[in-house]
Amino acid sequence: MQVNQLGKTLLNYRQQNKLTIRELAVQSGISASLISQIERGRANPSLSVLTIIANTLNVPLYTLFINDVDTDSLISRKKDRKIIYRQDSAHTVQD
Repeated sequence: MQVNQLGKTLLNYRQQNKLTIRELAVQSGISASLISQIERGRANPSLSVLTIIANTLNVPLYTLFINDVDTDSLISRKKDRKIIYRQDSAHTVQD
């Protein structure tokens, strides 16, 4: 998971709880500087820090790692697939 996505998720939860970075810092005991760095994708927090933040925001820890996935990008249609041939003759088209 990208740190930047984690930061955006944390920012969204903090804003939903109508907390400033300083308020979250005071309530969680984590420095405002670290919270800011996490939200901006500049820090890679430890699991224990994320657990404290999740508990302070009253959200399950795993929700910090859930991202919206564009399911269209996960589907490969037959017409869009590339044909791959091996150099040996195992996949050559026979007439």
